[in-house]
Formats: sequence, structure tokens, C-alpha cells
Amino acid sequence: PGRHVLAGPACRSPRSRGAGGPHRRLALGRAMDTINYSDLARSIFGLPESGAITMDMVRALTHPEDLPVTRDIAKRALNPDVRGSEVYSYRIIRPDNGEMRWIQAHGLAQFGLVDGVETALTYSGSIQDVTERRVLRDALTDQEARLRLAIEAGDLAVWDLDITTDTVSPTPELNRLFGLPPNATPSTEYLRSLYAPGEEERLKEISEEQMAEGGTNVQTEVRYIIPDGQERTFLLRAQIQPEQPPFKRAIGVLIDVTDRVRQEQRVTTIAMEMCHRL
Repeated sequence: PGRHVLAGPACRSPRSRGAGGPHRRLALGRAMDTINYSDLARSIFGLPESGAITMDMVRALTHPEDLPVTRDIAKRALNPDVRGSEVYSYRIIRPDNGEMRWIQAHGLAQFGLVDGVETALTYSGSIQDVTERRVLRDALTDQEARLRLAIEAGDLAVWDLDITTDTVSPTPELNRLFGLPPNATPSTEYLRSLYAPGEEERLKEISEEQMAEGGTNVQTEVRYIIPDGQERTFLLRAQIQPEQPPFKRAIGVLIDVTDRVRQEQRVTTIAMEMCHRL
């Protein structure tokens, strides 16, 4: 809904239901600058159950930032040389409760000759409330962005282990954590050789205990001695697939938590020294 300038009487279309969820029909006419909304369309917009709906009412509830977009789409739809009919999304502010909702809309104009000039006579279409879908998509986008920032900062690496062949898929991020060249292709044997003393046995014991209890998720801190001689602590999070043996794959992340672990160790050391002094 933007600025719709239509000629001809308004028409009322029955509501329909599509694969993506319920769609609510709308039809517009020029005679009284009114829109014929179905009852469900009125409910979506938070409009009164009865009474005329004008274009001014629709423009007032459209989010100000989206008005230029919806107006442009309307102009293309009503232009006989363009006849735009794309599906588009925009925000509304419901007048009944002030809630912001995302609307997906689609419309199609019907054209005819008026005084010899091809003109849009009516415009009808459907609307759908897609707020929940949009919120979920935005949340996933935010998660992906945070994950990418962590990876690019060098603090996190995603890894993928083929249990059947005992091979790991190398990535520049994984190589960076272990102090290796970005294009290195380390073997699992090499990576295991970087465990600090006792860590391989401890990790194996934790994994076996977890799987014996029917779990396929593992989380623990693991110490490594990377090639430059530094000891680093990584938080290992892994999921073993499938959930029942024979297991074929393990995927997960490594997060460098060395600084946090060292800080905790310093705090513990200071606390112990204070206890001895007291």
C-alpha cells in the first residue's frame, strides 16, 4: 500500500489461502478513494471491523521508512508500460495497539481504455502477515554475522571430521588457531600430536562416557602446544552424527579461551596467596 491512483469502481475479491500461509484479499477503486478489505485483512492491519477504509488510513499505518518503496511499487504496477506485479514486503504500525508487523503483499492492476487512453481501472491483490518468519530470518542473519565476526577475529574455527576416514576438512581459520599457514592441510594425526600431555587420553575418556550415556554432544576445554611452543586452551564443542552408531561424522567449533583461562588462573593464584598470608 502506497499511493494508488485507480480509475473505475472498487471490486471485492474473496480471500484465498496459499502455500506460504493465509492470504487476505484486498481490492481498490478510485471513485471514493477507498479500499475493500476482507475481514481477515482488516484484522491483520488492526483496522475497524466495519466502515470505509481510505488511502489516507493505509498510508498512515505504513512505516514511514517503507512509504517511498511502496509508492514506487504502486507506480510501476499502475503504469501500463510497466505493469509491475512483484511480491514485496513492508512494515506497518497497527493503529489499534501500536505493534509493528511485517506484511508481504502482491497485487495486479486491470487495465482498460478511458477516453482512448489505456488506464489502470482496478487493483486487487493479497496480503499476508509474515512477521514471525521475518523475525526468525533476522535472528539467523544476526547469528551468522556474529559467527563470521568471531571467525574473522581469529578466536573461533569451525571443523568437520570424517570419522570413517579419520580426515578433517582444513579451513584457514582452523589453521590460524594452530599457528599454521592458511593453506595448510594438516592430518588428524598431526593435530592430535599437538595435544598437551594427557589431553588426548582425557578427551577420549570424556567422549566415551558421553556416548555411553546416549549423548552425542561433547564440550570441554582442551590444552594444545602449538608449533611456536605456546600452550593454548581451546573450548571444544562437538556434535557426533548420526545419533546412533556407527558414527560417521563429527562437526563442531574450537574457540580460543586462553586469555580467559590464564586470567582465572591468576585470580586463583592471588586468592591462594592471600589465604596463606592471612
